[in-house]
Amino acid sequence: MAREMPSGGGDDSASPHLATVKELWNAWEIHCLVLVSLFLQVFLFLTADTRRRSTSRLLRVVLWLAYLSADSVAIYVLGHLAVHMSEPRHQLMSFWAPFVLVHLGGQDTITAFSKQDNELWMRHLLSFVSQLAVAGYVVAKASWPDRRLRAAMALMFLSGCFKYAGRIFCLYISSLSFLRGFYLEHLSDSSTMLLTPMRSHERSWTMEMLRVMSNRSPRQQTLVFIESLDTEGYGAIPMDLAGDAPSNKVDSILVADELPRMLEDLLPGAEPTYRWGPYEFVGAILIECYKRLYTKQMLRYLIWRFRFLHLCHLLHFVSTPIALVLFIIAKKGDRLRTSRADITVSYMLLVGAIVLDVSSSIKFIVSNTIRPYQPTWTGKQWSEELAQYKMINRYVVQHTTCMVAIKQWIGKRLGALGVDLLDLTHISINKDHTPIKEFILDNLLRFGIGKEWNCSSSRGQLALQKWLGSHHDPDSERTGKTLGKSLSSGVDFPTSVLIWHIATEICYYVGDSISTNCEEVKVSRELSNYIMYLVFKCDVVLTGNSRIIHDNAHREIRRILLDSKLQQKDAVMKIFKANEKVEQQGHSTVEIEKHEEPANNSNVADSHVQHLQKLRQSAQAINSPVLPRACEVAQELISINSDAERWGLISAVWSEMLYYTAPRCGGVFHYEHLSMGGEFITHVLLLMRYLGPFIPPK
Repeated sequence: MAREMPSGGGDDSASPHLATVKELWNAWEIHCLVLVSLFLQVFLFLTADTRRRSTSRLLRVVLWLAYLSADSVAIYVLGHLAVHMSEPRHQLMSFWAPFVLVHLGGQDTITAFSKQDNELWMRHLLSFVSQLAVAGYVVAKASWPDRRLRAAMALMFLSGCFKYAGRIFCLYISSLSFLRGFYLEHLSDSSTMLLTPMRSHERSWTMEMLRVMSNRSPRQQTLVFIESLDTEGYGAIPMDLAGDAPSNKVDSILVADELPRMLEDLLPGAEPTYRWGPYEFVGAILIECYKRLYTKQMLRYLIWRFRFLHLCHLLHFVSTPIALVLFIIAKKGDRLRTSRADITVSYMLLVGAIVLDVSSSIKFIVSNTIRPYQPTWTGKQWSEELAQYKMINRYVVQHTTCMVAIKQWIGKRLGALGVDLLDLTHISINKDHTPIKEFILDNLLRFGIGKEWNCSSSRGQLALQKWLGSHHDPDSERTGKTLGKSLSSGVDFPTSVLIWHIATEICYYVGDSISTNCEEVKVSRELSNYIMYLVFKCDVVLTGNSRIIHDNAHREIRRILLDSKLQQKDAVMKIFKANEKVEQQGHSTVEIEKHEEPANNSNVADSHVQHLQKLRQSAQAINSPVLPRACEVAQELISINSDAERWGLISAVWSEMLYYTAPRCGGVFHYEHLSMGGEFITHVLLLMRYLGPFIPPK
C-alpha cells in the first residue's frame, strides 16, 4: 500500500493540470479556430499561385492540406457558433459567422486545387446552401441593442454570400461539362468557317501573331493581340482542354498555303532576342488558361461586363470597410457581455478581410496591366522543368546530389510505393538550357515550311524515310528495314517508345558517345526520357498490353543485372552483351497485317479467321521480350559510322514522337497539369496549333 500511494498522489496532481488545459481550451477554442481560418486564407492567397511554377510534391501536399483545412475549419467554426450562440459568455461571437462565409468563399488566387474540385461543383453548391442556412440562423438569432452592430453584421453577411456564391460559379464554369458545351459550339462554327473562302482577316491575324511571337511588334500591340484571343467566347484554350482532342485553328488551315513563307522569318538568322518569343507567347496563353480554370479570373471579367455583377462586387468591396466603421462606433459594453479578446478578434477579422480584398484587387489590376506575356518576378512562366524517366535508374548506382540521394534512399525503403522517387528526376529547360526547346521549335518550323503538316502522325517514319533517301547502299537498306519495323503501325506506340528508349541508351554507352560533343546526343536522351515519363508514368496513349510489356521489360532487366551494384554504363553494357547472341528471328517485332473489311457476306468466314489471327498476334506481342528487339535496333544504329548522322536520325525520330504524343495526350491531361507546374508537351501542342495545321484530324 505504501508503494501505491505515490502513484495515486501523482495522478491526483496531474488531474488539475489536465482540467486547467481543458478549461483553457473550452474558453479559447473558438477564438483560436477563427484565427486559424483567417491564417489559412492569408496563406492560400500568398502561396496558391506558386504551384503554377513548381513541380515540388512537398509544396503540393502543403497547399492541399491548407485548401482542405480551410473549408473544414470554417465549417466547424460555423457549427460551433450555431450551437453555442445562446451562451451568455461571448455574445459578440455571433458577429463572426458572416466572416466564416467570407472564408468559405476562398481567395481569388485559388478556387479549385485540382480538376476534380471543379467537377464536384454540385457538392460545393450543396455545402453553400447548408452553410448559408446555418449562418443565416446565427445572424437572425443575434439580439443586439445597437443597430449599428446589426447593420455591420448584415453587410458582412451579404458580402460573404456574394463571395461564396462567386466561388461556386467559378467551379461550375471551369467544369468539363460546362466547357464541352462551348467546345462543341466552337467546333461547329469552325467547320462552317472552313467551307468559306479565305478572307484578308485570317491572313492579317496570322501575320500579326507571328510578329508577336518574334517580338517585333510594340508592347501595347502585343497586349491587345493576346486579349483578342478572347473573341471566341469563353476562350479558345479552355475549350481545347475540354475536348477529347485539340483542333487546329481555322486561320491556320485557311492560310496554310501562305504559311511557309511567313514561318521562314522565325528560323535562325533573325535577331537573337526572338528565339524565346514563340514559347513566351504560348506560355502567356497557358497562364491565362490556368487563371480561368483554377482562380476567380473569369468572374472578374464577367463583373466588368455585366452591370448587376458589377454592383454586387462593389457592394462586397465597400461592405467590409463600412462594417469596420460601424463596428468602431457601435456600443460594445457590458450589455453584450463582451470581452476584450472578443473585440480584438473581431477587429482582426475585419482588418484581415479588408487587406485580402484590397490585395486581390491590386494583384488583378497589376496582372492585367503587365499581362502574362512577360515572365513574372521569378523569371518563370511555368516550372520550366522536364521530367525524366529512365528504366535502368532503379537498378544502378547513381552519382547525385545530397537531396536526390536522400530521395532515392527513401524510395528504396518504401519499396513499391517509392518507385517514382527512384525512377523520376527533373532537368531545367530555362533560358540557360535552350537546346531542346530550340530543336523542337526549329524542327516544327521546317516541317511547316515544307508543308509537312502530317508530322504529328508519322511516329518517326518521316525521319527514317528522309535518311533512307540520302543512303542507297545495301547496308542502309537493311538498317532502314529493321528500324522501320520498330516504328511501323504494326507495333503499338508505347512499345515503339520502349524499344527506342533502350536503344538510345545503348547507343550512348555502347556506341561510345559519352565524350561526343554533339547537341543531338543530349537532346535525344532528354526527349527519350521525357516521352517515357509521359507514356509510362502519365499513361498517355498507354494500353493494358503496353503496360504488361513495360513490366516484363523491367523483369528482364532485373534478371540480367540481379542485385549487382553497377554504374549506368556498366549496366547498359551488361544488358547489351546478354542479348547480343540471342537469335533475333524469334524476337523480331510483331507486325499486324492490315486487312480490308469484307465486301460481302462471302468473306465472313475469312474475317473470322483474320480476327482470331490478330488476337494471337496480340498475345505474341505481349509475351515477346523487348530487350532483344531494342538491342537489334541499337545494333543497326551503331552500324551507322557517322556519329552526327546517327544522332541526327535518333533526335529526329524522338522529335516526331513528341509531335505524335502532343495532340494525343487528351485535354484532361493538359487541364490537370496546369496546376502542377505545367508540362513542356502542352507548350509544344500550342505551338503546333498556332504555327500551322499540324494537329491531325479527329
